[in-house]
Amino acid sequence: MDRQDLLDRLARRMNLDTLPEPIVEEADDAGLIEDVLNSEVSFEDLLDFARKRMRFHRRMQNYEQRHASSRGESQDTKSFEGTESTSLTRALSSKHDEEERRHVLRAAAFEEYLAKLAATERDVYRFRRRFLPDGETISLEEASTLIASPVAACLPATRVRPSVRSLISPLDHNATSDEKQGEHEESPSAPVDLSADPLNEQSSGEVAKQEQLLFADKDYQVLEVWVGRLSVLDELRRISARLARVYPWEEAEASRYILTGEPPRVPAVVGRLHVRRDRATTYGTITLTVQPWVPADVVYSFYRDMRQNAFAGSHQTISERKIAVFRFVMAQHEVHPPKGGKPKYSILASPVGPVLRLSNKPRAKLRRKPQLVKPPWKAILDRWNEQYSDWPYKDEANLKRDFHEAKKTIVNPQYDFQVDS
Repeated sequence: MDRQDLLDRLARRMNLDTLPEPIVEEADDAGLIEDVLNSEVSFEDLLDFARKRMRFHRRMQNYEQRHASSRGESQDTKSFEGTESTSLTRALSSKHDEEERRHVLRAAAFEEYLAKLAATERDVYRFRRRFLPDGETISLEEASTLIASPVAACLPATRVRPSVRSLISPLDHNATSDEKQGEHEESPSAPVDLSADPLNEQSSGEVAKQEQLLFADKDYQVLEVWVGRLSVLDELRRISARLARVYPWEEAEASRYILTGEPPRVPAVVGRLHVRRDRATTYGTITLTVQPWVPADVVYSFYRDMRQNAFAGSHQTISERKIAVFRFVMAQHEVHPPKGGKPKYSILASPVGPVLRLSNKPRAKLRRKPQLVKPPWKAILDRWNEQYSDWPYKDEANLKRDFHEAKKTIVNPQYDFQVDS
């Protein structure tokens, strides 16, 4: 079995099409993939590891979604085993001057036009007539209730007939579902017992949770909802995905539009600050999406404000000399192999025969990474003064100070995400 076959087998056991890249990286860092290929660790150990990482990742996503705060901008944070990825999205507003106000109003007019145009789409019109009260759009609160409904997520759309809808509207009912996933938590399908009142209809069986509906909540945070194929919400997902391909919309906002009629945002200028932090580094980017008719000076002003607010006054420039010091000192580092003795294994019985299992303490040793090791500061000082005679240092302390100041600015800049209210 080669590496790809192993990953494919692991994905099948977890009922996934492909394994998420972070989980593969974690397994590689732990040395588990190589150990399984070398028959030093059982496949079940790797499967248990991957399932635990998947559950942790999903819990962190749910936690961040519940605790995210909004200050007029959209902010999203995801964490995975020591790595945090944060994004802040900000659109051009009309609070600065008359010129910016004009551009914001022009973008709003275009948004409203697209919303009217999309209302004539056959799929949008039929969905509203078939599933919404009197064929009219509903409030955002009602839409959120519908999105959370087990009936709408599980009940086949073909069963929502006028005779049934008069008894149980997708909005006017109480519903409960008893999902029995147990150890198959990562499965895209699950056995479900579903009951709904006032129809008092009960159904049981396996609901195929194979599609993911995206929906923008009141703070424009994106909710991810698993829905059964051919259900009411799957029909919403299918239409919103098509609208996102035809119109300049995000799929989550298209779903919200179909239910509420609120025009999805197409701002004149939108900026996205993305920051990724882990144990060693902080890396950030600002990405601007600009409609071509926006003047260059407005774009520059928007970028300048976004950059300043991202640093919240803590940004410091760095001299060319300190950059040279940082690059020179890092070039002196060498990669040394990880420390630790040979691992210890025990032989365990299994249904397929004896397998080797790594004991916990040596397993921790195997997870140690190679280390960057630098020469003594005295040696680095001598080499620096020899190569950079125009920028000499008299003692190690100043060289060391400049290196750490440069490292803090280059490797770990502080993004505070302070935004105007």
